Amino acid sequence: MFKRILGAAALTIGVIAALVGCEAAQINWGNHFYVMSNACAPSPLTAGATTLRNGAGVIGTPGTLGGTRVTLQSVHYGDLTHDGIQDAAVFLNCHDTIGGNHNGSEIQIFTRDAKPVARLIAPDKYGSGSPFPPYFIYNEIQIIDNTLYTGIESYLAGDAHASPSEHDLYRWDWNGHGFTAVDVTPTVTLGGARLTLPAGWVAERVASSTQSHPILPTWCLMPHSGPAPASSDAANCTIAFSAAPTGPSAPALTVDTPGGLAGNPEYCDPAHPQTISLLGKQDSTLGARPASYRNWLYACADGTRWPVEQYVVATAPAYVLYSSHATPAVHALMTNIAKTAQLPAI
Repeated sequence: MFKRILGAAALTIGVIAALVGCEAAQINWGNHFYVMSNACAPSPLTAGATTLRNGAGVIGTPGTLGGTRVTLQSVHYGDLTHDGIQDAAVFLNCHDTIGGNHNGSEIQIFTRDAKPVARLIAPDKYGSGSPFPPYFIYNEIQIIDNTLYTGIESYLAGDAHASPSEHDLYRWDWNGHGFTAVDVTPTVTLGGARLTLPAGWVAERVASSTQSHPILPTWCLMPHSGPAPASSDAANCTIAFSAAPTGPSAPALTVDTPGGLAGNPEYCDPAHPQTISLLGKQDSTLGARPASYRNWLYACADGTRWPVEQYVVATAPAYVLYSSHATPAVHALMTNIAKTAQLPAI
């Protein structure tokens, strides 16, 4: 039904008919015709057709409760149907035009010549009766080995619009005529804490360390399995997670030192000076427990820069979520890991 409706509507205005011999990556998806479902435009929004101009379009009457603004969020490419032809996964968002809480999202799959293949809707895993639908997470849509993975946040009954309770990851498998959503939420238990990792990531125990202070049990959260990193600052240790042992001899954590332990970490060649800038400092949470958040920039004389970010839960059982490679992309992943972690209660 989706194929028939979208193809017929597009042909009516000559959009798809004009596309002949165009690969998916050659099509201007920000200036394209789309038919939006009720999943993207839930009531009281208006579902229907619109042609985006520079990535945005409107369905219905702007400024009214049913007026729907449609925006192109991102486009991802890969051979998702495994037929040797590149496909495009077009992520679209619908939002009301009066600044309220009405919004939704969907992903539309197209192949060569903008031929529609499928419409993907965030699965309603919890069926909680919340007035807010589950939605795709902008920075957790990726294609790995020609397979689409999506992060999805869902609401439970009573959740505020800004605070969905549940986070899951799905793999979308092509079955010959459509896509099947497979829940692949990767959860790991480390030091008594449960963490939800991005799709395709693993947790590897740090093999050793040259640091002089007592060693915390530490795992590197990284995109793929490989040789165990030698330290939490190794190039292949994207994010580190540490669990502080308990007992009278356990090391005390400090929130104001990278890594969570007292000391003077050096990211630069000791022969050259390093400039340290504290960029952020605030009370936050890690796994719903109070945590201290800090981020620094260590700038070396040779031009090397180390963006450092961490969350510290200093009360037992204590934990540190840390990265010395905290690019904006890593920052987004750390934010989500901190939000979805489940830590033992005090």
